[in-house]
Amino acid sequence: MLRQYEALLLTVPEITGDEVKNLETQLDKIVRSSTGSTISFERWGKYRLAYDVNKSEYGVYFLMRFEAPQGTQLINDMKTALKVKLNNVVMRDMIS
Repeated sequence: MLRQYEALLLTVPEITGDEVKNLETQLDKIVRSSTGSTISFERWGKYRLAYDVNKSEYGVYFLMRFEAPQGTQLINDMKTALKVKLNNVVMRDMIS
């Protein structure tokens, strides 16, 4: 049974188009590896933050919607990739 998930990402304000493509590609690859599919990847825009995160006053938000089989290792794999491989771009993340 497939379950729908959302990942809200806060990235550095200086993110480039190439870095956005790389971020989307890396996350899509992780979702597909656990027989899931990406529904959408949206850029919400650049906003002033309530408090500094990694010494940045601003951040760019992205929302990724995807579906995957329930009970897979997908969420842990995504969190690991965001913390290890994509930590130079992603400042905060929330997956539900």
